[in-house]
Amino acid sequence: MDSAVLPKSTYIYGEGEIENLAEHVKPYGTKSFIIIDSLLVETITQKIRKSFMRALSSYRIASASEACNGVFTERLLKEAEDFDHVIGIGNGCTLDIAKGIAHIKGSPFILIPFITFTNASCGTYSDNFAKDYAIYAQDPDMIIIDNQAIADAPVPFIVKGIENTLSVYYEIRAALRYSSQVSSREDIMSCQLMRLQKCYEQLLENGVQAIKDVEKNFVTPQLERAIRACLYINYSYYSQEGISVHSRYAVIHAVCNGLAKMKSAAREEDISFATLVLLVLENVNTSELFQVLAFFWELGLPIRLEDIGIQDIDADCLREIAKSICAQKTMFGNRYLEPAEIVAAIVTADSLGMQYIIKKNDN
Repeated sequence: MDSAVLPKSTYIYGEGEIENLAEHVKPYGTKSFIIIDSLLVETITQKIRKSFMRALSSYRIASASEACNGVFTERLLKEAEDFDHVIGIGNGCTLDIAKGIAHIKGSPFILIPFITFTNASCGTYSDNFAKDYAIYAQDPDMIIIDNQAIADAPVPFIVKGIENTLSVYYEIRAALRYSSQVSSREDIMSCQLMRLQKCYEQLLENGVQAIKDVEKNFVTPQLERAIRACLYINYSYYSQEGISVHSRYAVIHAVCNGLAKMKSAAREEDISFATLVLLVLENVNTSELFQVLAFFWELGLPIRLEDIGIQDIDADCLREIAKSICAQKTMFGNRYLEPAEIVAAIVTADSLGMQYIIKKNDN
């Protein structure tokens, strides 16, 4: 087991740490209210039961299988009333629900991500608990990373998590690049960019193999490297620069929100395509752009509008999407985005995705 104290949080990393859960959370009380992603309940309930029996502690499990509407929230709050703390286990949405319940209760909360590739475990920000985004005053009291649990989780968890982490990397990079041009802290920001770049390279190098390892439920050096790279990138999201990313430079989030208005699918399905839109806006070099396209393709992620359920889109629809994105007042460098450049970036990203698929099919 590795243990460290991050700002305001205790962080535990190791294999099989869920089996020690009850002992880990004892400093926060012996009565645990545990919210678990519905896809994981059968997988880990037995491990949790053994842990709490061994520690002579009590617990109650609630499944996060329903949409987090008012009725569901009220039910969870009532069930959690007599417990000392809240534990969230699962994907980003489940962790955000746990944050919200703990915030209302005013109790400690512990997060156990089954996607270490989610920034939900790293800070106070939440975009799934309520209809709108929320930032709570309280950081997680403890974050537990169980790498074997991640290897045992459904494969889509790691695929979606790697996709999310890449979007976080590019948004932070965009913010740091601009900030370093106008800040007296240029040297510090350059060092941060270098560290993030190394993590990004580790993720591209090990990500595909890490997914294959999860398919076999193996903990391997490639999976370990991918986990640690993603932890650093996502934790950077909640640094001082990360907050500025969220408030001003979250182009990928804005594009996802705009695209989601044109279809019934969730905005989380649009992240890889929205990442390509940002890279087009940044006018990155061709080699980087096609490296990302190839990586998304290997992971089976969307790289065209058609892949996210938007077909036969006309100019009027594109302009409506662009207006929706601009209405979010997202910064690009030292200015706000303009509808015309967003339309052009979406069309270009879609065209590049189609060209890549045609090339792959020809080969």
